[in-house]
Amino acid sequence: MKLQWNRDHSLSFVSSNSRFEMYPEVVPDAKDWTIADVEKFFTEIGFPEQAPAFREQEIDGKSLLLMRRSDVLTGLSIKLGPALKIYSHVKRLQAGLTNSHLI
Repeated sequence: MKLQWNRDHSLSFVSSNSRFEMYPEVVPDAKDWTIADVEKFFTEIGFPEQAPAFREQEIDGKSLLLMRRSDVLTGLSIKLGPALKIYSHVKRLQAGLTNSHLI
């Protein structure tokens, strides 16, 4: 269940069938993800325009967990702003952290 803002500015719960629904509170284990899983993850967490870059570069879960900052910022050919945000998610997956304070 997720909270959703309605047009009348009220909040309601929305049911979702996404296996990434609990992220970022529950960090998924990405090591066995397929290329399609990686693309779906980034689509569902708010990067639908950038997610296809992971498919184009054939990045599966194991590859994702080995990515460095430079790989995300330059290797995916996406704009710097989204690339930095995506990198924070990659680091969270790598470290299994549940908050945005990365060491």
